[in-house]
This record gives sequence, structure tokens and C-alpha cells, in this order.
Amino acid sequence: MVRRVRWLRAGVSAHPGIAVVIVAALPRLLVVLAGVHNRAVLVSTDSNEYLALADHPSSYWVSTAPDWPLGLLRPPGYPFMLAVPRALSDGLVAVSCVQAAVSVAAAWLTWKVGCELVGRRVGIIAGLWVALDPTMVVQSGRLLPEAPFAVCLLLTVLLAHRALCRSSARLGALAGLALATATFVRPVSLYLPLVACFVALLGAAVAHLRGVPPARTLPAVLALVLAFAVPVGAWIAHIQVMTDVPTFSTIEGINLLEFRAAGAVAAEDGTSFSSERRRLQAEVETRLEPGMNPAEIARERRALGLEVLSEHPVGAVRMAARGLVRMLVGPGGDSMSSVTQDLPAGALVEGGLTGLGFFSAASMVVAAAVGGLVLARRGDTLALVVIFVPIAYLLVVSAGPDAYSRFRVPLIPLLAILAASAVAEWPGRQARAPAHD
Repeated sequence: MVRRVRWLRAGVSAHPGIAVVIVAALPRLLVVLAGVHNRAVLVSTDSNEYLALADHPSSYWVSTAPDWPLGLLRPPGYPFMLAVPRALSDGLVAVSCVQAAVSVAAAWLTWKVGCELVGRRVGIIAGLWVALDPTMVVQSGRLLPEAPFAVCLLLTVLLAHRALCRSSARLGALAGLALATATFVRPVSLYLPLVACFVALLGAAVAHLRGVPPARTLPAVLALVLAFAVPVGAWIAHIQVMTDVPTFSTIEGINLLEFRAAGAVAAEDGTSFSSERRRLQAEVETRLEPGMNPAEIARERRALGLEVLSEHPVGAVRMAARGLVRMLVGPGGDSMSSVTQDLPAGALVEGGLTGLGFFSAASMVVAAAVGGLVLARRGDTLALVVIFVPIAYLLVVSAGPDAYSRFRVPLIPLLAILAASAVAEWPGRQARAPAHD
């Protein structure tokens, strides 16, 4: 047994990237096999919308198409990814295999980014953690955009770090294109470039006040923003031509009104979320005019949502705090149940998997906080910033009343790198500690 463990450790040490891929692929294959026998493992309500758009992509440019309102709601990044396997087979096996492969790629990229930004040991630990994290594994087969979004986000972090290290506008532009791709997959990252600009300008200002020549980062950041703005702006212009409303996705209006605003009122007034949601839906109906298209309706929802949020700041903070906890450490019991319900002693397996999911999430969050301090103490400021900024941004924009473990998937790779920074530091501290009798 000891010999086998040594052989395994030697194999991981010699070929860590291959080891991460193998370790990640095996449990994800089991999820795909479970989905073959139980459709609920792979498909949710949102999944059906993405599949409909993958099967009828003309909904994105033909306003008379039956799914045209859906095309305004869901950007084309993820449906176009699904369209390729759907063209080969109208079943779910091919698309779920592609989805699982993307999740494996997320584990491999976590290893790659961790190695390049922090160190080889950190990369191996983070990659294996993502490969085996129960939430990441269970969500890997589900036909939802979080796993491909995580891949695009990791590519953005990797390219942005290289661009800033080398003061390269070309690499900055590639990072911008990667972030634009992420936004077409999941529009939650639409405002992330603005945050990146703010952080870059703040860093330059602090350096100037300290009398230190600011790093030559602004050209790379500006190239990132410009490369992001071109495809995203083109899509906004496309929707404006079709609807007379400049918007990227109508999902923003729905989220602001029916989730954030309704959740803020419920948290501040002590009412139920569902009743507040129905009340706000009825209120926005009074502001609509006959013949409004989906984008115009979304604009009214957005306006009312912002208005309600400004009137309930305390409730908005309470609602966000609760959503933050659910997103960071929620075990995702429903997803675990769908995977394990057909197994012998399924309830027992589900309980164990749910417990492991909670333990992995909680320990990752705690270790990530420590890992951030480790990087700050080492002076790895650039690595810390390019990892921490997207984490902080996604936590703020995603922590609503609808937040749960699914929304943690894009965060897991970045949190794992920070957590691995703390874990990798521990053996060194033990080795340096003085011996006591």
C-alpha cells in the first residue's frame, strides 16, 4: 500500500497536468453515466432554454422566430457551444460529454494558473481540489453555463497576469477577448472591465503618491477594455437595431426587479420573498404600454428595480449577506440528490456527498482567506489582485436571494488557488518550527 501511494505521488509530481485531468475525468464520467439514466441529473429549466436556442440559433437575428424573446434573454455564447454536439445528436449524451470535458478543462486550467501565478505546489493542490470538489463534479454534467464561464474566467486571469507582468497590450487584448467570451456565455461579467479599470487607476494613483513610478500597466488594461468592448458593443448595437433598446441581455432587468429588489423589500420589511416578487411584477405591469417588446419591458423592470433598491438599502445589504453565505458554503442538496437517487442506499450516499460538499466549500473559503494573507505577506501583489478582483466582483453581483451552490462554480477555481497558497505554506512552517520535548 505504501509503495502504491509513493508511486501515485511520483506520478503526480512527474506529470501533474495529466494527473489532474485523469482525476477530474473519472468522477465527471460517473455523473454523465448517471444522467443517461436520469435526465434530471443533466437538465434544469434553464437548460431547456439553452437547448432550444442551440437547436434554433436563428432566434438571435430573426424577430419573428418563436424563441426570439429567449434570444434576448440568453446571450449566444453557451447555446452556440451546445449547437455543435446537438448537430451531431439530438440526445443529451453528446452535449453532457462536452460539458464534462469543459469542467475537466477548468481543473486543468486551475493547475496551470496556480503554477504560473503562485507556484508549482500551489497549482497541483488547487487543480486536484477542483478536480474532486463535490459541487464542481456534480455540476459538471448539468447543461448550464457556469463551467464554460469558469474556463473563460481562468483564461482571462492567466492572460491578464501575463499582460501586466510584460506590459503587453497584445496579451491585454487577448485577455479582453477571453472576458468578452465569458460575458457571452454568462452576462454577469458585463461590468467587470470597469472594475478592472478602476483598480488599475487606483494602483497607479497610490504608486504616484508614494513617489514610486507607476507600473506600466495602463496600456495592457486599456487594451483589455477595448478588446472587450468591441464584440460586446457590437452585440448591444445588434439588439438596439432590433428593439430600439441598447442592452446586452434582458436578464438584467428580471434579476434586478424580481430577485434583488423583491429580496431587499422582503428582508427589510419581514415579508415573504414570493409575495414581494408577485407585487413588483404587478407594479411593473402598470408601467408597460401595449406592444412593448421584451427589451423595452426589461428596461422598465430595470428602472423599477433600481428605484426599489435605492429605497431599501438595509434590506439590500441583508439580502446580499444571506445570498453570499448560500453561494459560498451552500451544499447543493438538490443537485446531489438527483445524482444519487438511483444508487443503492442513495439517501446515505447523498448525505455523505452533501457533507463532503459543505466541508470542501467551508474549508476552501477559510483557507482562501488565509491564502490571500500569505500572498500579501510575500509581496505577490499582482497575483493577489488578478485573482481577488474577479472573486470580489462576482460575489457582489451574484449574492442575491436566488444564489446557491451553482453560482459558486465559477469561483471555485480562483478560491482553490488562494486556498492552496495557504495549504502549501503549512508544511514549510512545520518544517521551520523549532522542536520541543
